[in-house]
Amino acid sequence: LGITIISLGLHIFKIGYPNHPVFDEAHFATYATDYANAETHLDIHPPLGKIIYSIPLFFEKGIKGKNYKFIDLYEDPRTGTLNYNRTNNDYGDFPYLKLRLISAVFGLLLVLAIYLFFKTLIGRNAAILASLFIIFENALLVETRLILLNGMFLAFGFFSLYFFFKNRQQPVIAGLFLGLALSVKLTAIVFWGPVLAYLGMATNNNQNALKQFLKFSATGLILFFSIVIFMNNFFISAEKRVTYYQNIIQNQLTHQKDEITKSYFKLLLNNGLNPNIKAPLIELNTSLSGYTGGVDPHPQQSKWYEWPFMKQIMIYDSKLDNNRTIGLIGNPFIWI
Repeated sequence: LGITIISLGLHIFKIGYPNHPVFDEAHFATYATDYANAETHLDIHPPLGKIIYSIPLFFEKGIKGKNYKFIDLYEDPRTGTLNYNRTNNDYGDFPYLKLRLISAVFGLLLVLAIYLFFKTLIGRNAAILASLFIIFENALLVETRLILLNGMFLAFGFFSLYFFFKNRQQPVIAGLFLGLALSVKLTAIVFWGPVLAYLGMATNNNQNALKQFLKFSATGLILFFSIVIFMNNFFISAEKRVTYYQNIIQNQLTHQKDEITKSYFKLLLNNGLNPNIKAPLIELNTSLSGYTGGVDPHPQQSKWYEWPFMKQIMIYDSKLDNNRTIGLIGNPFIWI
């Protein structure tokens, strides 16, 4: 209870500041509005996170038809690459605070998930220490005070591990949480790691451990594909999404010189699948290619082997009053 109260205080203190989009908030606030208005968009992430952020917008008067667009996606006519501009300097009357409070809830849930996971693995004292570490971890605190996806997939992912290791004989609930995590961000694939490690160490009853792993994985993947296929259809029609994607792919095709990539784009355009099947297939291709191909390098990015040393701070917002800055940097004491 004490840990939860401390976490709650850190998450909601001045959560409305600043009143303009910080870093990728511009994307996710825009996409949440798109879902509320049944407008399609292009994003490399699966839909669940933005759908969760869109929930309060359905109950907000005046959202329908309002141009709450904080980014503007456009195509470079010379290269065919997709770029974006930030369109609004501040949130105005957009109910951004409700979306940030959703992030704060997942920040609280993450602390609880970490506590339960460590209590199951090691014991209560370790769980309390781990929870305190998470509460005072600057980077996670920043992520779960803003309209960003990392707190969501981490909370779902650690609940998945907790349920798996609490009752390995019944891995279905754990698999459902894995599916939720994957449906927010594909990087949730990392939560297979500890389960695979367990499988590798289960020398006494390998066959039973393998069955548990397969049940866990199958449940997660079935839920993930169901969310991508059915939840997107629930909000935005498949026909509308296919038309949107085909226009983008057609434009990309005209600028593409590589023949293999051209063949891939043509395959996406020309197959005769039903829109209800074709739309999620294109979405999955977009997601996977976005992760594997990457996007343009960020000027503040660093190499993966430099991350533990926090060599480079990722600046999220430098346009605050009194020359203050919001940056992504960990708590050195906790990282050590």
